[in-house]
Amino acid sequence: MRQNDITDEELVRRILQGEDHLFEKILVPYRDRVAALIFSITGSQSDLEDIAQETFISIYKNLASFQGRSSLGTWIYRITVNKCRDWQRGNYLRHPVELLGITGFNRASPRDGPDLEEQEVIRNAIGRLPEKYRLVIVLYYFHDLSCPEIAEVLGLPKKTVETRLARGRNRIEKILDWGGESACTETRI
Repeated sequence: MRQNDITDEELVRRILQGEDHLFEKILVPYRDRVAALIFSITGSQSDLEDIAQETFISIYKNLASFQGRSSLGTWIYRITVNKCRDWQRGNYLRHPVELLGITGFNRASPRDGPDLEEQEVIRNAIGRLPEKYRLVIVLYYFHDLSCPEIAEVLGLPKKTVETRLARGRNRIEKILDWGGESACTETRI
């Protein structure tokens, strides 16, 4: 990604050389995406701000480890996922994640995709998936990451991501009792 004609690598290099004010060029474009990902994974509106703050502190503290092998966005998503996993380990007694509160992630217009009631049903089905499938589905459909990007974020082989994506879709179809219909395989949720 380019930030006003500055490459990710150049932006990071300049921040590391003391131009701290440039960190805003990372914070502003990723703030909402990080918050959405945190809520998608944790389902906790009350802890979202704390997790987001910890995530951006970690991003800042670890900028020197960004080597440009992946995009800055992929690197940020990986840190976000790790912070969410840390939070989940500390909150293992909580209820299963509910994704019903997510708004604004359906990329299709209301005329092209499922209506609001169908979106809620789909999000509920996603919330019932085991984490390993839910996380891949959320990153793919709600955050528009490709399978190679998800593999980088989660530290998994690309084939594993593809398998989890397919199995997650199948489980959603079973939860929704769509039978032979494969709406999830053809369109973004």
